[in-house]
Amino acid sequence: MVRREPGNLHHLRLDAHQLVAVDLPVDITAELTDLRFDWVEGADGRVGIQPVEPDADHPVSGHARIAVDKAGLVATVRGVAAVVLQQQGITLTALDLDVVSRGPRAATLRIDAAIKKGVFLSARVQATASVSIDENLVLAVRDVQLNSGNPIVAALLGTVRGKVEAATSRDIDLAGKLPDGVRIADVRLDVGAQLVASARLA
Repeated sequence: MVRREPGNLHHLRLDAHQLVAVDLPVDITAELTDLRFDWVEGADGRVGIQPVEPDADHPVSGHARIAVDKAGLVATVRGVAAVVLQQQGITLTALDLDVVSRGPRAATLRIDAAIKKGVFLSARVQATASVSIDENLVLAVRDVQLNSGNPIVAALLGTVRGKVEAATSRDIDLAGKLPDGVRIADVRLDVGAQLVASARLA
């Protein structure tokens, strides 16, 4: 690299529709301002752009929106769950997922699945959980419940309940994982035909 010159992108709009992530179609819209970068020139004469990470003295502002079709989410969860269960010799024969809004930052998840193992064991399994994001942008999963009307399956679920509770007891600090120059002022979750997460950057 023989030359570097700082630059600033005053306004950027990004529209990515039907972007596929883990087989899940996702719509992303973002508008950002004051993005820093460097123009760089190599010894061979080629030029390029090198992004510069924001910091406390050079923050980024704007907003972002991520939308997931609920039907697509159900299909993706069903596919992932089928693969995981198959490794345990269990066949997933049906799965329904419902997400119910409990306010601008909270939702309840409900899963109803039908499983089969071998010729003689088949059962329905129900799982519920509450998901919330507080004013400090800490994501929490609570009240995880696993149930089945089949006593054998219910006993098996009881053996993993402690592991599930341990895994979900660790909150995720969303703000703490961001660079110094990216501060989220507000975030909300809207549930309808789509699951929409939107955030505003300070």
